[in-house]
Amino acid sequence: SPAQAAFQIDTVQPTITIDDPVDGQVVEGTITVKATASDDVQLDNVEFIIDGTVVATDTTAPFEYSWDTTSATNALHRIRAKANDAAGNNNDQAIHVEVLNGPTNLIINPSFELDDDTNNIPDNWSPYGFAPGDGRSSDFAKEGNYSLKITGDGTKLNSAKQRIPTSGNAGDILTFSGWNKTVDASATGRCVVGIIYLNNVDGSRKNGVIFFDRSTHDWQQRSTTIVADKDYSSIDITIGYFYQTGAAYFDDFKLLRQ
Repeated sequence: SPAQAAFQIDTVQPTITIDDPVDGQVVEGTITVKATASDDVQLDNVEFIIDGTVVATDTTAPFEYSWDTTSATNALHRIRAKANDAAGNNNDQAIHVEVLNGPTNLIINPSFELDDDTNNIPDNWSPYGFAPGDGRSSDFAKEGNYSLKITGDGTKLNSAKQRIPTSGNAGDILTFSGWNKTVDASATGRCVVGIIYLNNVDGSRKNGVIFFDRSTHDWQQRSTTIVADKDYSSIDITIGYFYQTGAAYFDDFKLLRQ
């Protein structure tokens, strides 16, 4: 009689566990969804599903998906990880997380980390009165690896400026903040400041100012809140070290619109 071939039908579901985040966790920014999956014969893939939509399929361990939660609403969201084996069996686990992101920082390159053309001037910032060695500096940093260094000159205003191409409406509430550290600064020198200008559509401007201590000091944070009284077409930011000695370092600036 002909030889009989024995076939084993795989009916066993794979296993799947979401390791991170945990059910009920509050998340913000970009998070990594991590899962562990296995099968008794052959695992095919793991699908990551957010609110019913497949957002990624991973075929090799570690099974992970990077999720930018700023693209989602501040609300409860369902994350499901589904393991599929080669025989068509599947299994899944689901959790819920609460996305809670704050306002977006409107300042571009706010911690002066980026310098794509390697000219020592942080991307998206324009220098005024910089001395050699000023600009993106690794001497000190409050956030990340770099800060903005501006050397003092007792005879002029040295600054860095950025125009933010965002418009807004009368009644907008904006909070402007930043960090500063000075070395060999003079208590009798002029300003160590951050200034925000709302460029109104009618040609007028409204400004707010944060003042840092003029004398030598370690990292300190200052902030101010302004309310737009007119519709505006853009925003200007100036960081200045005016008529001073020594050097000032600036870092981690934020402009948040409520």
